[in-house]
Amino acid sequence: MKNLLKTALGAAGALFSLSAAAVQSPLPSASWVPAQTRSLTESAEYLIALPTARTFLDSLKAEDCWNWRKRLEAELSAAPSNPDQAAMALKSSLVRLGFEPENIVSTDNFRKSDPVLRSTVCVRHGFTSAQQPPLLVFSSLGAKEAANTAAAFALARNLQRFRLDPVRSVWFCAGTPGLGLSELIARSGHVQAKGQKFFSLLRIEGNSPQVFGNFMGEKSLEIRISSQGLSWGKTDSQENAKSTLDAIAQALRALSETAPRARRTPYAQTSISEVSCQHTLLSSVKPSCSLSVHMRSRDMQTMQNMASQFETIAGNILADRNKSTDARFRIRVTSTAHRNPTASPRELGTVLAAWRGALGASQPRDAFLSTAFVVSDARFASEHGLPSLAMSAIEPYPREKSRSQTLFETLAKTILILCGAKIDSTTVPALAPQTLDFTTGGEALQAEPTDVKSEVPVAPRQPEGQLE
Repeated sequence: MKNLLKTALGAAGALFSLSAAAVQSPLPSASWVPAQTRSLTESAEYLIALPTARTFLDSLKAEDCWNWRKRLEAELSAAPSNPDQAAMALKSSLVRLGFEPENIVSTDNFRKSDPVLRSTVCVRHGFTSAQQPPLLVFSSLGAKEAANTAAAFALARNLQRFRLDPVRSVWFCAGTPGLGLSELIARSGHVQAKGQKFFSLLRIEGNSPQVFGNFMGEKSLEIRISSQGLSWGKTDSQENAKSTLDAIAQALRALSETAPRARRTPYAQTSISEVSCQHTLLSSVKPSCSLSVHMRSRDMQTMQNMASQFETIAGNILADRNKSTDARFRIRVTSTAHRNPTASPRELGTVLAAWRGALGASQPRDAFLSTAFVVSDARFASEHGLPSLAMSAIEPYPREKSRSQTLFETLAKTILILCGAKIDSTTVPALAPQTLDFTTGGEALQAEPTDVKSEVPVAPRQPEGQLE
């Protein structure tokens, strides 16, 4: 076995000398987001210091906003189970609770150019332009996410109350889990044709202070060894086939532990299944044993290199085993699943930067970026090039109002920083693009000079309700 491992790793060494991509990165799936840049800190502080913006943020903590959220949450919890009926009920609730029908996008739209949505309801805030594609804020219809959905629409309500017109428009939407988001993206095709596709997605769900990214790509391989005959033989035995695959699996695991890791290796993660064998009574199906290899990475080339290395190692080990045992096994390596990484690190970096700016100078210890988040509609968004970040508008203590404000306010600040706004005769532009460096941890934003000095003007606080 040791000789087989040496042979396999020796063959892989040539591949690694040509490519610095390691099979396994030392980075975990959940990583801290580093300190924000100076310019982002100053722009976030300036925006939040404007009188109307501060009054708006204060209004999110007011009893009026809390009661409005609870009313909508109760109606969402009692909504019909039928997706179309639930969407119609939500639209009726939004109109009854103060939204103008012309700003609602659903089945019967005020604007005929809006997409017709049957299982999704959206409230549009701001004017969309080709230069500034809209931000999509999406939550699920149903009792499970009723609190998050109510919080998202409460945020839209207060933005309109205080006339905070964003530079980048925002669509606040809620739809059927697994169907609503795909329907919205698919039926907004004519909008995308005009250069107005969504900039990015904020998926509102759960109650975690973490944010979750869907920018990981995935690739799965099946390595199968089969007998040349229609049954196991003396040398082509099931035990021999299984032990050969065990040796391959051990070599792949050893490679991930011993391969040289370049400092700028893209994040990668590999999992290898146990070996399973099958033998059917069908005369056309040869007995075989197989194992599965699942790879995740932010970089497509890294996964392709990994797949090539795995296939080479498996072939070398099989050739050595066939020679030493007089077996005649055949090997087949096939791709069973594939999903490209989100090809928009620039947009995702901008969203992450806005969230980091919303956290303020002192980042909470339990707020970090995780790459472990994968759900069906997040996959759909990723496949359509829409970078998404999942975050919560509520906390694990929904009955304690004082503890449920932090994530709600963080979401509000994230949207303000990301989209900019026309406030108090001042136009604060949407956040400039921030590039993620995927060749390192993926969370590091580009550094800026630390010797730049400037003061942030702090405007006086505006009394609550002055704009009413």
